[in-house]
Amino acid sequence: MITVLLADDETMVRTGLKLLLRAEADITVVAEAADGAPALAAVADHRPDVLLLDLHMPRRNGPAVLHALADADCATKVLILTTFDSDEHLFPALHAGASGYLLKSAPPDELLRGIRACAAGETVLSSRVAGRVVARMLQQDTALAGHTPASAESALAGLTHQERAVLDLLAEGLPNAAVAERLALSVSTVKTYASRINTKLGVTSRLQAALLLQRLRTGGQGA
Repeated sequence: MITVLLADDETMVRTGLKLLLRAEADITVVAEAADGAPALAAVADHRPDVLLLDLHMPRRNGPAVLHALADADCATKVLILTTFDSDEHLFPALHAGASGYLLKSAPPDELLRGIRACAAGETVLSSRVAGRVVARMLQQDTALAGHTPASAESALAGLTHQERAVLDLLAEGLPNAAVAERLALSVSTVKTYASRINTKLGVTSRLQAALLLQRLRTGGQGA
C-alpha cells in the first residue's frame, strides 16, 4: 500500500485528489494539509511514502517544505503537483530534492503512474517539462567536456576509498540517509564526503560527479 499526503491550499483540489486516489486499491491518503507547516508536521506524524506537494501556498510554500525535508533527510518522496511549468520553478524544485514534477493539467492516469513511480524511487516528469530537464543535463554534460577518459580517471583516482564508495552510491541516486545507512556513517559525514568529492573532481553537483563517473565507466563514449 502506497501512503500519500496531500498538501495544497485549495480545498477543491484536495477533494478531487482524494476522490481519485480512493478508487485505487494500492494507494491510500493518510493526511492532508493546506499549508507547508502542517504538511511538515503531517510528514513527521505519518511518514508517508509520497508527499503530493503544491508549490504555491500562502504561508510556508512548497520550496520551503522541500528544503526542510532535505535538511532532515526525510525518506518521504516529494512529487510536485503545480500549475507552474517555468524553469524558475522547475529546476529549483528538482535541485531541492523533489523526486518528480507534474502539472495539474496532467490526466489522472499520468498522476497515478507518477505516484507509483515516485514511491518506487523513480524520477517523474511531466511530458511538458521533461525535454527541458534533458537539455539541462546535456548542458551539464557539456560542461564536463574538458575531462577526457584519462583526466576523468586521474580525477577519480584522487578520491579516498571511502569517498569513492560514497560517490558510487550517490551515482545510483541514493539519498544521503540511504548512503549513510549502507556505509555505516552519519548523514553529516556523507554530506562532508559529497562536498569533498565535488571539490576534488572540480564539479558543482552530484549529477556532474555521477556523469564524470559514467564517462570513465563507458570509456568516454559521447564525450
